Amino acid sequence: ASSSAALVSTFAPGFEGNSLNRRQSRYLLMTLGATLTQQQAQVRLSAYLSGHGLRLTKERMSILATVWEQKRPFAAADLVAALEAKGFHVSRSTAYQTLTLLCDAAILCRLMLGDEEARYTFARRGYIHLVCRGCGKIREEKDPTMTAHLAGRKFEAFTPDFFSTVVYGTCSVCRRRSRKHKRASSQQTMGKQTGAEK
Repeated sequence: ASSSAALVSTFAPGFEGNSLNRRQSRYLLMTLGATLTQQQAQVRLSAYLSGHGLRLTKERMSILATVWEQKRPFAAADLVAALEAKGFHVSRSTAYQTLTLLCDAAILCRLMLGDEEARYTFARRGYIHLVCRGCGKIREEKDPTMTAHLAGRKFEAFTPDFFSTVVYGTCSVCRRRSRKHKRASSQQTMGKQTGAEK
């Protein structure tokens, strides 16, 4: 507990011994501005849970550790599959509940991408999410200019906690594939026209 308190005082001065509510947790995310280490995320989750009368269970720790291994935005089903592959069984509802807690503690953010299942990624300040409409791949890109612009905005009768920016488009792989397909189609069409003229 003393090492946890030391970590809290290191990366969240002023919150030692205090329980963190949603607003405070998100404030911490915005003021830290950097990606958390796994150990810092564990301390933040522990502080958030204790502040809400919840325990840091073995399941929650396993889910947090598995989340940390994810290299790109993931769905709850991906997380359950990764846990199963490690021989750790958790129900889908436990996974969803823990993902919600990780979002509330400002460790993860939830991306709602159209009609698809929600995706989760690390809550990092200054990143935008580029989503390919062809293959669905999501890439994170650091954009301090956009962050500074949105952080400086004032809204009437509204106080923002955090923001997430999603940009839809076409990735280079899908663009190349599309060009290749168009070329092949146009060559096929030209071949048919030449054959009809004879």
